[in-house]
Amino acid sequence: LDFIPSIFKNTKINRNIWKQQEQHVALAPQTNGKGVKEPLNEHPAILNIADLRDALRSLELWVEGGFFRNEEAIPVLSSGQVATLSRYLVEGLAQAAVNEDVVFVVRGYAKVALDIAKERFWTAGRVFYKDQKLNMIVGTFQLRKDRGVRQAEGAHGVLDNYADLHFDHGSRRKRTSMPGRIVTTPGVAFNGRGGERPDWVQIDVALAADAYRESLVPDE
Repeated sequence: LDFIPSIFKNTKINRNIWKQQEQHVALAPQTNGKGVKEPLNEHPAILNIADLRDALRSLELWVEGGFFRNEEAIPVLSSGQVATLSRYLVEGLAQAAVNEDVVFVVRGYAKVALDIAKERFWTAGRVFYKDQKLNMIVGTFQLRKDRGVRQAEGAHGVLDNYADLHFDHGSRRKRTSMPGRIVTTPGVAFNGRGGERPDWVQIDVALAADAYRESLVPDE
């Protein structure tokens, strides 16, 4: 079954806000489940791009452990992913209906081979505004294309083939497999529905943005 494309992870897209090759920010139904009703979102939602940008910059992930601050945390989103999402999520949330979410797939780059080369990775998720907070569910986190497949395609001159990649936009009803958990910081809290989920956070955009900016100010 691993060789069969997972049609159940495909998300119905109502309308694209932005699309570039395999990347997109789009409007989608709240859920694809039949007979399932979710509480309506607080859409359309008007957010400030600069505040959303800094709120997204504040998101960190503890890959291992995560109970002590001396453990290494990595950004959830790269600077390029933040720049793209902060622009198009604002547009999507301003146009979304109460029964629509904004879903996304964005590309990032990781340094490999002694920082000489860069490897592509993809993060996908689902965003909606509810309870005066931005809810973000991360479905696919830093997915990388299999190196063997990439080398075989490159030998035949195929450079941009994404058919073997399957992106999961995440779901309210099922926890996705994260390699750790998003850090709770000022303005960033776990969703409390059915217990804490490391892949689903609620963000007070203004508070998270202010906390991030304050963290950049050096101590006296």
